[in-house]
Amino acid sequence: MHATPLGSAEQVKEKLSSLYPALKWKKQDKFWYGLTDQIDPYLDIMLTEEEQNNCFFVVLNKAAPSIMRKIMEALNLNYVSAPESDDLVDPYAYNDSDRFFATRERGKNAR
Repeated sequence: MHATPLGSAEQVKEKLSSLYPALKWKKQDKFWYGLTDQIDPYLDIMLTEEEQNNCFFVVLNKAAPSIMRKIMEALNLNYVSAPESDDLVDPYAYNDSDRFFATRERGKNAR
């Protein structure tokens, strides 16, 4: 894998918690799960701490494009990979009302 670490999971959690103070974190094995009880914004985040305490990815479940943009900017990230579209997604090309921005059809047509 050719990726620059985002920092330790602890550092990434701190950064995300500063953006979204309502996040509650729970550790299970090598995974950290961050959830909110609220609906707006709803957050469901997973971090994996890999070798040498490095975190390489932030996994967002059902995140709105505005949430992705805010996290990308705070962590200085370049790409959003959407498995459901089998492609990279540009969260700047969509607004939060477009619930199906990361579909296979939309992802392939966005090129």
